[in-house]
Amino acid sequence: MKVFWVVNVLFPFPSKELGLNESPFGGWLMGLYNELIKCEDIELAVATVYSGNDYKSYYDGKTKYYLIPQKNQKKFWYNSVIEFNPDLIHIHGTEYEYGRIIQSLFPHKRTIVSIQGLVSKISDFYISYINRGDIIKNTTIRDIIRGNIYREQKIYYKRGKIEQDILKKCTAIVGRTNWDYACSYEMVGKDKYYKCNESLRDLFYNVHWNIKNVEKNSIYFSQANYPIKGFHILIEAANILKYNYNCKDLKIYVAGYNITDLSNMNKRIRASGYAKYLLSKIRKYKLEDNIIFTGLLKEKEVLKYMLKTNVFVQASSIENSPNSLGEAMLIGMPCVASYVGGTMDMLRDKEEGYLYPFGDASLLAYYIYKVFNDNKKSVEMGKLASMHANETHNRIKNANEMIDIYRVVLNR
Repeated sequence: MKVFWVVNVLFPFPSKELGLNESPFGGWLMGLYNELIKCEDIELAVATVYSGNDYKSYYDGKTKYYLIPQKNQKKFWYNSVIEFNPDLIHIHGTEYEYGRIIQSLFPHKRTIVSIQGLVSKISDFYISYINRGDIIKNTTIRDIIRGNIYREQKIYYKRGKIEQDILKKCTAIVGRTNWDYACSYEMVGKDKYYKCNESLRDLFYNVHWNIKNVEKNSIYFSQANYPIKGFHILIEAANILKYNYNCKDLKIYVAGYNITDLSNMNKRIRASGYAKYLLSKIRKYKLEDNIIFTGLLKEKEVLKYMLKTNVFVQASSIENSPNSLGEAMLIGMPCVASYVGGTMDMLRDKEEGYLYPFGDASLLAYYIYKVFNDNKKSVEMGKLASMHANETHNRIKNANEMIDIYRVVLNR
């Protein structure tokens, strides 16, 4: 069985061939890939758009890789598929137009689409709990030139139209939560949905969070660079924690670059209005010493921060099944997460962690405080979360289920 993967991250082998650092993103793809290449019945090709100008292909002895330049995409997608001649095309994600291009070129090929996030739904929640006045007040030079978060919301809306087209034309949809099932059923209007959970990054499967090793009153937050991640809500909760619950030593470790750093003219020119808005809230509540941006983290570094912090927090306005939450659960870390999208399928409320309504900073602060002050309960919930996550993210089981889906689709 020859399967042609379409992905939106550069895999490690072609990254090395190009002399680039390995991408910290797409760990779930590598988790599935590493199991599928063990199957002698499957021959894989992996193709992605990259920033170079030339069409490139590589072979590592097991997998063929195709790198598609931004220009003349249609031509090079056609060349790569014709060369590999797959039985099945597997499109990972609906965020970009790649899937629609391939479907237009090969309308008779069987195509599977794996849902990652759903951009058509993200647009609905993009600016949640940010008022128009704050957006206008924090407008930056970058916003004037490139557009503010309203323009970003419109981009997601337009991508959502492409996404719906991709889902309608594919042979099968692969998802993993009640939320993505409901959304895809609504958009497609007929039942072609298969469930297969995601496999996560290797390091998180055999490590266990230990309360004895954590920094007291510390939070790990996976990213804050755009509004749906809800960092503005966590800042409100941090204000409550610091001044109402007396957590003066509160530390929030935010993975990624410090988008609120406006310390020189170049950074101010490149900063988004959302970044300026976050900075204004941080300054308003005097949280400068409580929030630490870690910089872009590799897998080992993410694990290091999770093992040293007291609680994992997800504050998103929308998610499907966030891998950062899955990884925190795998290691048995206490978790507090917003009750949105598919999150409720991952974490059982008050049994494996705490779920709260998105935007409710008061309840978010209260649940974080409960984790900080009840070690016994937090450890118990973490253990149950780990058991659940090890079942959900079982790599062998998930790979076998995906292979079964391939076979069913090929025989339809």
